Amino acid sequence: MVWEGLWRHFWAPGGMDSVLTKILSMSSPISLTFGLRVDSLSFTPGSAKVKVCGVRRTFSEECDGGRNKTVTDEEFVTDEEFDRVIVCVPAPDAVAITGLAKILPAEHRRVLGGVRYDSRWAAAHYFGPELRQRADEKFGRCAEINVDDEGSAVHFLAFQNMKQKTAEKKNGVDRAVAIVAHGVAGGEALPAEAIHRSLGRLLGMEEADVKALSIGGEKVVNWKVAQMVLPMEAIVNEPPQDPPWTILSEAGPRPRVVIAGDFMTQSSFLGCVASASSAALAISEEMKNSD
Repeated sequence: MVWEGLWRHFWAPGGMDSVLTKILSMSSPISLTFGLRVDSLSFTPGSAKVKVCGVRRTFSEECDGGRNKTVTDEEFVTDEEFDRVIVCVPAPDAVAITGLAKILPAEHRRVLGGVRYDSRWAAAHYFGPELRQRADEKFGRCAEINVDDEGSAVHFLAFQNMKQKTAEKKNGVDRAVAIVAHGVAGGEALPAEAIHRSLGRLLGMEEADVKALSIGGEKVVNWKVAQMVLPMEAIVNEPPQDPPWTILSEAGPRPRVVIAGDFMTQSSFLGCVASASSAALAISEEMKNSD
């Protein structure tokens, strides 16, 4: 990367909810809604509202005698109306939202449609608590370590326990060790043996010993839109700068939709912060001016 330490992953130990709650406690009295996947936008002539059709996810816990908890994850389709909408997704996904492309100028559609990403596989594996001391010693204060062994399908390993601020014991039992392996760009799905081998090399263990500590429950994700490989600045000489890194689209009497994303600046934590900040500023300033 261009600057020392730029390529670094950050996380919120208490979850993103803790960050958002803190920010909202200091913000203006604007009611915000998160966690809604936007599938389509529609606009009623003469109305100042944006109708959003999308999917919400809800989580609930069921207790068994106060000991065991079962978390259920449900999705449901919803239609809701909002004064303003911020779409913060990869550029191709933004263009794919029904109704959004219709209100964008042709040049905006061309630029957004030209942004490209690579694809990667990620797999979460869980191991017995016996692995915890070795993982603590090797990862230290880092949550992720590049492995990139020659011929390996694994790019880096993430120590998820570092990212989750939860009790070390649950019901008196030591927590499992969670390791997420991220594959190389364009690679195939990560086989368990490749992950056991890479983790063994990292921790100074035999592959068979790592496998013996596996407790199952793996989760595999095909990350189709992963790292950006063709940013907006490679497509257009002057990316949107007023407000920075956002596009305001006119739909009716006032701008009501903002498109934001790190693809407008740089694919890094700094880019995410810059894009999110400028999107929030654009909305708040626009709402002040419209009052």
